[in-house]
Amino acid sequence: MRRTKIVATIGPASREIDTLMRLVEAGMDVARLNYSHGTLDEHAETVHRVRDAAGRAGRPVAILQDLPGPKLRIGPLRDGIVELKPGTVLEISHYRVTFDGVFQRPGPNYHDLVGRFSIHRLSGEYLGNMEPSRRTFPSRDEVTTEAALMTRGFSQLYLSLGDPGKDGSVAVRLYYKPHVLMIWLGAAFMFIGGALSLSDRRLRVGAPRPAKVKLAAAAQPAE
Repeated sequence: MRRTKIVATIGPASREIDTLMRLVEAGMDVARLNYSHGTLDEHAETVHRVRDAAGRAGRPVAILQDLPGPKLRIGPLRDGIVELKPGTVLEISHYRVTFDGVFQRPGPNYHDLVGRFSIHRLSGEYLGNMEPSRRTFPSRDEVTTEAALMTRGFSQLYLSLGDPGKDGSVAVRLYYKPHVLMIWLGAAFMFIGGALSLSDRRLRVGAPRPAKVKLAAAAQPAE
């Protein structure tokens, strides 16, 4: 019996009924739909086509709906980046982020342009600073970005620094990722499931099977 399941992502190039039929006949067990792209009507039509193809092939096919996470726009964006000047205050989820400014920090073979951001709750409680940096290596003529993370419970704030502007502004990417660390619970459940499966002798690979007791062909007469 085949234990491996085949998951196929269905997009514009593969949502036609003939293509879906070939995918099902080739062994597709799960049709994944990426809800970050397309409209709800398009996805509803794709689900109908997958069901149709599965019905024609006479085998079940599951639907996996890949939902996008929350997208929070924090201000006027250009190419997905917000430009901040010292003193600018942003509110994202239940946090208040204040851009305090930038400073230079020399290293052994690099120079850091560091941005300092003060993080408060909306209630006013101070949580700490975040200091993303833009690191320049003069000898290699290379620039890298050192992002800053702040973890609160299972959620994280993410900050990265871009190019400074001539007017004193700095390009910044700011994300709030709620419950992102709960993804590790999936690994824990997989580990527990594997441990439970090993506890069942029937599921162990190479485990000896219990010997079958053969019944006597005829009963022995009593003495």
